[in-house]
Amino acid sequence: MEETEMGNRGSKSITDLHKPASHKSVIVKEQRVDGSWHNMCLRCILMGFERNYQVKIPSKQINKSRLYTSIATCHQSFIDQSEINPWFLTGFTDAEGCFTLSVGLCPRNKKMKVGWAVQAIFQIELSQIDLDLLKRIKSLLGVGNLLERNINGQQSIKYRIQSVKDLKVTLDHFDKYRLISQKRADYELFKQAVELMEQKEHLTEEGLAKIVALKASMNMGLSEELKAAFPKIIPIARPLVPNRGRSPVPDPQWVAGFLRFL
Repeated sequence: MEETEMGNRGSKSITDLHKPASHKSVIVKEQRVDGSWHNMCLRCILMGFERNYQVKIPSKQINKSRLYTSIATCHQSFIDQSEINPWFLTGFTDAEGCFTLSVGLCPRNKKMKVGWAVQAIFQIELSQIDLDLLKRIKSLLGVGNLLERNINGQQSIKYRIQSVKDLKVTLDHFDKYRLISQKRADYELFKQAVELMEQKEHLTEEGLAKIVALKASMNMGLSEELKAAFPKIIPIARPLVPNRGRSPVPDPQWVAGFLRFL
């Protein structure tokens, strides 16, 4: 961490007065005084997810009554929101979201003249206990569906968006509130595929090949089945995304979303 980012932090040395001078030990006691509203607001946002969080005074140098009032106001305003902050969703997606292109054989569907069905899917899957959070995400975007899944007795909920019309709403969100992790590269490729599908190009052999080339550079790449079916496909160059350390955090709410389950 650079010195300019450290804020008002210092160390105090305390000497044990009960021992002889030759045996006196020195204890280093760290002090942190982060009095800026930006830092306090971020602290409040993160507190908002812990119902029983006990408020601690970071330093005696900060007016206690003012701090309690600020934390209570910030915390209550977060709880009262019917919709989550857009930056929270972006940070949460950087940590938990998934952009997927599905390409599978569909020989019996006459509409699929190329014999392959293509789906673009954005989804977030969480435990059943986090259903309320997924409902709030769905409320923010206004599109998509919540689907229950049971694997070996483990209940989970998927928030999924897969129609091209609804995905356009998703693209609008992430174009405005941009991802900053390496997931942004998957998003950029995913966006190109959705735009091809919007133009119905996935129904042509040439358009299908473009989408497969995009899929080859996303996530885990192509399955063995797709590699065999499209042996001449050359993966599209994966977009470059700055390392996380070089990408400035856009908003405290992004941090709150990204750290939600870490």
